[in-house]
Parts: sequence; C-alpha cells; structure tokens
Amino acid sequence: MIGVMIVKPTRECNADCSYCSSPPDGSSAWDLESFKTIINNLKDNLSDDVNIIWHGGEPMLMGPEFYIETYKYAKSVIPNVKFSIQTNLLLYKSSRWKNIFKNIFEGNISTSFEPDNHNRTIKGNADKYTKRFYNVIEEVVNDGFSPLVISTFSKETAHYAKEMYDFAKKFDYPESKSGIHLRVNYVTQTGRYSEDGISPKDYGELLCDLYDQWIKEVPRFDIIPLSEMFERVIGNKTINKCPWTSKCGGHFLAVEPNGDMYNCSEFADIGDKAFAYGNVFSKTLYGSKKEALVGFSRPPDEKRGYGVQIMETAAARAHVRREHNLPLECRTCEHFNECEGGCHRDAVLLDKGINGKYFYCHSWKLVFGRIKDSVRTGEANDLLKAFGSNQEKAIKFMNEHGNNIIGRF
Repeated sequence: MIGVMIVKPTRECNADCSYCSSPPDGSSAWDLESFKTIINNLKDNLSDDVNIIWHGGEPMLMGPEFYIETYKYAKSVIPNVKFSIQTNLLLYKSSRWKNIFKNIFEGNISTSFEPDNHNRTIKGNADKYTKRFYNVIEEVVNDGFSPLVISTFSKETAHYAKEMYDFAKKFDYPESKSGIHLRVNYVTQTGRYSEDGISPKDYGELLCDLYDQWIKEVPRFDIIPLSEMFERVIGNKTINKCPWTSKCGGHFLAVEPNGDMYNCSEFADIGDKAFAYGNVFSKTLYGSKKEALVGFSRPPDEKRGYGVQIMETAAARAHVRREHNLPLECRTCEHFNECEGGCHRDAVLLDKGINGKYFYCHSWKLVFGRIKDSVRTGEANDLLKAFGSNQEKAIKFMNEHGNNIIGRF
C-alpha cells in the first residue's frame, strides 16, 4: 500500500532559485477535479492513513481555498488521510494561512533556505528573498509552528551549515513550544543545477562537525539526517521513511503536474521517463521502460484496481527488486542495518544504476561510525537522555542488532 504520496499541483514558482530541482515546465496547475481524479484512480492502493505531501513548484500559489476543498474531499474518501506541505513560505500571512497550517496541515510544514544570500532569489534578487524569508519564518514560528528548514549545500557553500545551526538556536527558547528544525542536504544535479555538488568526504565531515556540536549542546531542535541516524543506531524507533528504508518501492508515489507517476519526487526530478509508471489522468500504464520512453501506454484491466496495477509496471518492479539486488559490499557493511543501502535515486543519478551503490556511502559510514563511537564512549549520554534512552540500553541494542553477515546469503 502507498503510505506516502508526493503531489505537485503546479511547477510555477514565485522564486527563481539557481539549483531548483523542479523548475517550471509549462504544465497546467490542478483544480479540485484534478485532485479528485487522482484520489479516485489510486484509492484502491492508498493506505488508510496515507500522508499526502504537497510539493512544487510552489504549492502555496494554489491558494488556501484549494487546500480546504482538497482536504474535505480526501477526508470523505480516506478519513485518516494526512496533509503536509513543502513550501518556500514567501506567501505566508497569518490572516490568510495560519488556520490552514494548523487545521489542515496540522503543523507538518517544511521549507528551504540557506544564508549564503546568493542561490535563492526573487526575480534574480537574492537580498529580496533573504529579507522576505527572515520576516516570514519569524511570523510562522510566532504563530506556534515548528517548520523543518531544509538547507542544500555544495562544496562552496558547506561552511554555511554552521550558520544554519546558529540560526536554529535563535529560536530555541525553553519556554516556547515552537521553533525550527534543520535538514542538511547535498545539492544534486537535477533541474537547473548541473555543476559538481559536494563530495561524499566533504558532506560526511560537514555532518560529523554538526554532530559534535549537537551532542555537546543538545538543543531542542532536530538536525536531519543526524537525528534519524542516531535513532537508527540506538533502536529508539523504527524509521521506515526516506532514505532509511530499502522498501520504498511500492510504498511511495509521486504525481507530477501532468499526471505522470514515479516512485518519488526525487526520481521525477531526474527527468527520465523510463522511470515513470504511467499517467493517472489518462489512467494508462507504461508496460516497460522502452514504452515509457517513446510515450507508448496501455489501458489498465478494468476488473482490477488501477492503483494496484501501477505497482506492477516494469519501473515500479525495479524499485521493489532493489532491496534484493543491493551490492555485496552493502550487505556486508557494518552499518547495513542502519543504512539499508541508501537512496537508489542517487545511484541512478550518478551512473551507478538502480541497483548500484549509493553515491554518498562514504558520508554515511563516517557519520554512523562517529555516532556509534560517541555512544560507546559516553559522549552522547546527554543526547541519549533527550531521546529517552541511556548508554546501557543503547549499547545493548547496538550489540544485539549489529550486522550479522551469517545467514544473509
């Protein structure tokens, strides 16, 4: 069943960031009927509590009424549905959006920003973007929300990660229930960005430096991927979400503005139709990668659910098989139980193939190694306490759930 669906109602945007992975492509924006078609065609394979993540482009361009209407319809079909949104926040005004963020998205908000004052622009003006973002993020936090702020770094901008950490600390008030959380990403060669990004060594060292400060100060805010990696190591909870699962195939789905469907928005951003499952608006399927590339499609079997059949296409099956076709080096790695092989989008993007080795493997090895050492030496004791655990419990879990190579083959 599909538990997470990333939907892009538009690719239009009110900003023009230099490394946008999903820039405008001329696609028409959705209306309520477009959304109804998606839900009706896929509902037979959507989980009872599916999380619909609104993405773009800039999804706030659709306006508050669009989300009121789509939420009402989604709840009528799937009562436990959840809505989330990834937005640049530039259109946020309390009077217009606060109730939408509270009652429809239930505070599940993420945004993007870096303090380099260069890559994110409004009509080419970085100062305008930066000033607007600083004003609006304060308004959002004052309205009681704790958005996740995603920062994307290249080799040239990696040093700004520390500045983002300090930025998050400014909102880390003990008496407040709101603030911000961080996600530290690497830039990828998708959309507008075509230059080299950041090396696995540099990205891993960036994360280790942040981790050292994080375990020393133990602020209230999370730093993703560090917090999720930490919880994987200590067994605090099972994280079955990107990228800490080898089972994303069949459980995630992305829908582009034109109706084309992919495993996730990351694969959609590659721009390779060979990975498309079909088109939800025309209710067709791509039977093979070759057929997808030439635009050939076939109708589904009307006697069987369309949402189920899209997961039987060649592209969808390739994602499912990835779990069983990982490189031997992954399966014998001491961190395999935590990593599960990494994101295969990046394997494809960097010419390793869908069953290839995750490009940032070295980064994960550096960070997982550092986390495990800090737990064993006691450096992470304060962070363990903050996560409701302790050193004895964490070490016991690490010893019992280390990668046991015997029996894997």
